[in-house]
Amino acid sequence: MSSNTSSGDPGENDAAILSKAVVEAWSSDADGTYSDHSDDSCTAVSLASTDMYDQEPFDTFVHKIYNLIAALFPNDIPVNVERMPGGSSHRILRGVLGCDQDFPRTVVVRIPRFSYQHHSHLNQVAVLRFLKSTTTIPVPRVYWFDNSASNIISQPFMVLEHLQGSCLDEVYQGLPVDVKKSVARSVAHLLKQFSEVTFDAIGTLLSASPDGIRFDVEHLVYIVESSQYVPPATPARARSVRDYLEERWSFFVAEEQLNNPGESFFLKMTSDFRAAMGKLPIPDTPARIVLYHTDLAPRNIFIDTESGTITGVLGWDDAESAPVEAAWQMPAWLWDDEACASNPLNWVGPDDIPCDSEAAEIREVFIDEIEDALPGFVETVRRNRLVFQILAFARLGWHTEQSIYQAGGFLAKLEVPYFFTRWKGSSST
Repeated sequence: MSSNTSSGDPGENDAAILSKAVVEAWSSDADGTYSDHSDDSCTAVSLASTDMYDQEPFDTFVHKIYNLIAALFPNDIPVNVERMPGGSSHRILRGVLGCDQDFPRTVVVRIPRFSYQHHSHLNQVAVLRFLKSTTTIPVPRVYWFDNSASNIISQPFMVLEHLQGSCLDEVYQGLPVDVKKSVARSVAHLLKQFSEVTFDAIGTLLSASPDGIRFDVEHLVYIVESSQYVPPATPARARSVRDYLEERWSFFVAEEQLNNPGESFFLKMTSDFRAAMGKLPIPDTPARIVLYHTDLAPRNIFIDTESGTITGVLGWDDAESAPVEAAWQMPAWLWDDEACASNPLNWVGPDDIPCDSEAAEIREVFIDEIEDALPGFVETVRRNRLVFQILAFARLGWHTEQSIYQAGGFLAKLEVPYFFTRWKGSSST
């Protein structure tokens, strides 16, 4: 839990947080070569992120990546190293191996921007290796991996197979409608593949070994800085939604009391989430627990632009074993240009029909395909809005202002006494 907590009764800042909550939360060569292959917009993003995080510029960093790839693949020299758009969590570069050959192969190097991210870095390696070896879900192969700084670039890294196809986020809007419908069918098939991977407990898939060879289902610890204490792994044992929620509230309480002994706003928040359970139809029977990709957004999906077939899926850092009440969601970004695929609290109703006829057709294709692949999918989504949201809060906690706003709004909506009273008081002033 966050260490920025206040003890005693919540004060004026808390009232301000909650007043904002209901407004916002309910409105979600031979020697090798180096090159920059980003377009202008991607270059701006990459340069801004590198400068923002005060990290080594591409012009010098690329030499280290060249040396790394040449050392890992000595039989594939010469190597061409190309810049790729990165982001807030990783620097990303492409390596073309044997670039003077008729059929060179390509790898992708991902480097966490911050040292505290090595935990999620390791988790992703474990999940990718599991999926590659046991399923037909299209994920990249992990060629090399080092979770330490004892290497040529003095940073953790992973080297992945380069996915074929195009990033969906970059091409989707320009696709013909028949290909968009094929993409919708492919997404439905992908969700079926996820649902065929089942587990015995609800939790987060975390690496159980320093080499990322295997994982366990455990409780997620939210890590925000390198100096943060990371407690020993806590196995997840719950098989029902109710038991999982109780496990998470107990986990939050133990974590908060360790970091901030005594009463705190966050302990009160946890107590009221427990109270909120009494207002919701929380299932207490064994859940159907499936693989849950927590960020199934177009930027993490690669497709063949001719057929609409999905050729790869990225973004497995926070993969979970989750009940279908959480894992089954409507991919509204298939038919809604403004849909947000990144907000983990963003429940999308299955009955929201777009006004645009083409978008409505794509939605209908997805619903027909998903109901054929996973009967009951739509009804599960329809009846579990609030259960979906409380599961998201239980998974992620409330570590940012935005998540506190949303948590307060959720509790106020359910008229949980403290938050409902505080919201009514602040809204009347």
